[in-house]
Amino acid sequence: MNIVYYAHAGVLEHVPPEVQILSKHFDLHFLIEISPKAWKYNLLDLPNPNFQPGIYDGKPFLENHLPTDVWKMVRNAKKILLIVYPKKINLLGAKVIFEFVKYVSKNEIDLINFNGETIRAAISSIFINIPILVNVHEPRVIYESKLPISLIAKRILYSKSKHFIVHSEACKELMLTSGIATQNEITKAVLGPIKTFRAWKPNDIMIEKGFNLLYIGWITPRKGVDNLIDAVKIVSHKYANINLTIAGKPKGQVQIPISQTTMNGGRIRVIPRFISNSELVELILQSDILVLPYKEARQSSVILTAYAFFKPVIISRIKGLEEQVTDKKTGILVEPGNIVDLVNAIESLIKKPKLLENMIDNIRKSDELFLSWDNYEKNIEVAYKSAMVKK
Repeated sequence: MNIVYYAHAGVLEHVPPEVQILSKHFDLHFLIEISPKAWKYNLLDLPNPNFQPGIYDGKPFLENHLPTDVWKMVRNAKKILLIVYPKKINLLGAKVIFEFVKYVSKNEIDLINFNGETIRAAISSIFINIPILVNVHEPRVIYESKLPISLIAKRILYSKSKHFIVHSEACKELMLTSGIATQNEITKAVLGPIKTFRAWKPNDIMIEKGFNLLYIGWITPRKGVDNLIDAVKIVSHKYANINLTIAGKPKGQVQIPISQTTMNGGRIRVIPRFISNSELVELILQSDILVLPYKEARQSSVILTAYAFFKPVIISRIKGLEEQVTDKKTGILVEPGNIVDLVNAIESLIKKPKLLENMIDNIRKSDELFLSWDNYEKNIEVAYKSAMVKK
């Protein structure tokens, strides 16, 4: 079966393991959508070659610039193409879209799997008459997004899709209650640890004295960073050298916190920009635990990234996130927006180092068991067959 797997920059961190699995079962055409902003937001730390709009053979470029271990994950795809778009949706952009549509027809593609919902993918889907399947990470349009464009893209792709892949029960439930799809039109395929990032592991790291907490990701109102700062300040009154690093690009209406010292020799450091893969890995390895006090979410790739480096997480008790963490085993669940809960969770790890050690050990032991890509591999074929039946 000829499959197009179409991904964009924003999801590329977990794409290589998916491509590796899909290439074992299908003739896979791996297409990467590249918009002008893509190089800023996780294109796997690739240099910007300044390609003109068009479709390019991506294998030589990726082989030359990806870390060897990441290249090995994707190299068995039948084709790897870079679809480069201009800054605006104009005639030149339309030409690239029709080049993609022509490629689908010429290569007798049986099914297209869009990973994520971009406006360019949505417009392309209008002119495609083969089964389409969409990976949905968040069915709603979150308020930090470009609302009209995101809403239009989702509506078009959801109306064209024959089947959907989700990665959490919470996401599936929302799609059902929102009337986006029926039970038979959704397959849950759980993602494993994002081991892609291990390719950027440095030889040496400097670890700061004390207990080191890390928040990494977009800094937005719904991520609860303000609660985390308040909690760390409270903990710092009782314990020495409590260090918090907040790393990520601010998005939406959010007050960026200021780096500052805290009581008893601790500090709060803020890195308010996009974090490269090499920086991300170093920050994770320097931390004792990741803290993600989200106020709302369906799932988190940050949890799966933490697990790839055997780091536990403190995470909000929210549907979807609860599916990724076993309380007191691979992390600690806290009530969203509850600063006291956050304080208690952090203090429990400071007072009981053995608890932290046990969680690290649990993640290591389960790395090849329930924290694996087996569920994804098993269910992806089910999803593709379901989409093909409904063509």
